Amino acid sequence: GTLYNEKIPRFDNLTQLQILDSLKSYYNIASERKATNQKNNVAIGYNTNVDLIVNACDLVTGLLNEQTQDTQILAAPEPRNHEHLDSASALLESFMHFFAQGSAAERHIDSQDVWDRILALGYKQKEKSIYTGGNAALIGVKFAMLGWNVLLGGAIGPQLTDLLSPHPKIELSKSKNNEDEVHVIMEYRKNEQCLGVTTPRANRFIISRDVGNSRFYGIEALHTDRFLEFKPNLVVIS
Repeated sequence: GTLYNEKIPRFDNLTQLQILDSLKSYYNIASERKATNQKNNVAIGYNTNVDLIVNACDLVTGLLNEQTQDTQILAAPEPRNHEHLDSASALLESFMHFFAQGSAAERHIDSQDVWDRILALGYKQKEKSIYTGGNAALIGVKFAMLGWNVLLGGAIGPQLTDLLSPHPKIELSKSKNNEDEVHVIMEYRKNEQCLGVTTPRANRFIISRDVGNSRFYGIEALHTDRFLEFKPNLVVIS
């Protein structure tokens, strides 16, 4: 079977920009509908995730103290900026680099093993908060609060489903892997100490893996037969 009506453009072997151009040309819905008898229906994609906010120093300390086979983890990591984080040591070095300056930064975790360990530690933290994240999901919540019917397509797993459940006007169109994308937001306070270093200001260090969002799974999640049935008079892409 296929997710697509035969009349809907297929996305095989297209770049992301070509996909968006194809969708823009095909879904010329607003011009085809009369202003009268319109419902406030908005379809939104594709950037959705869960924000897991933790204390940065607690997470770093937990990662250092964790009994693992990763011999690259150092007791006192040397501050050093890494563009890509493929090991626990690279994560710790990058964090300490920005923490010492009190500067905000965001990095991608290349290693699935390291990412799994970070998530496990993050969810174990006593001091944590969990929120709806991703521009598409946040825009969807705002539209729902304004009374619009929302069709939200993206990487939406069990946790984001639960976070969005207080908004009955939001209909979820989930990606095929049906998993949450999580952004770990490592926050710290002004003058907080971590591994012997004191930061001059409050800030955050954000890490993610974001497989679904980076591969645009939300396109297939949103643009299905249900999209045509929903008949949005507004489409928002983020």
